[in-house]
Amino acid sequence: TLGVLAGITVALVAVMSAFAAPGDTVADRVFGQAGSFTTGTDNLGGISAGSLSLPWGAVVDGASNLYVADASNNRVLEYNSPLTTDTVADRVFGQGGSFTSGACNLGGISASSLCAPSMIAVDGSGNLYVADTSNNRVLEYNSPLTTDTVADRVFGQGGSFTSGACNLGGISASSLCNPYAVAVD
Repeated sequence: TLGVLAGITVALVAVMSAFAAPGDTVADRVFGQAGSFTTGTDNLGGISAGSLSLPWGAVVDGASNLYVADASNNRVLEYNSPLTTDTVADRVFGQGGSFTSGACNLGGISASSLCAPSMIAVDGSGNLYVADTSNNRVLEYNSPLTTDTVADRVFGQGGSFTSGACNLGGISASSLCNPYAVAVD
């Protein structure tokens, strides 16, 4: 299972049952705290590829890459095969490629920005879906590990990447207001 410690404790601790010995309930790695199991400081050492602040959701794709919704840093981090490499993120979504920025909607609301992402999902084709809670939308990134970190599709804003209004145009089949979760089938 993959566990996420949110709220006061800002570390993301991952235990992959598929790789752990039967009955093993001790975490093997810490994400976001420079490897320390004993601290709960937001952005320990400053905002970086190795820090987290209020990790909200996490998902592992079919290639064992880990994605983490880092809500207070307004980004999603991707770790390439972290169970065999390290706990430093390899890719950042929502901050224009910068691991050291944590601004909500850096550069304005766009296909490249996020504001308080909460839950995430990955489909069988490797597409990433992010519930961009404070922008009242869900973003889809098509094959982000082989393309880029710019969203390709937006749900909840009538197709507009530059709007973040709750129920834009009124409550309808194409509007969202504070989506917290996303799932694929």
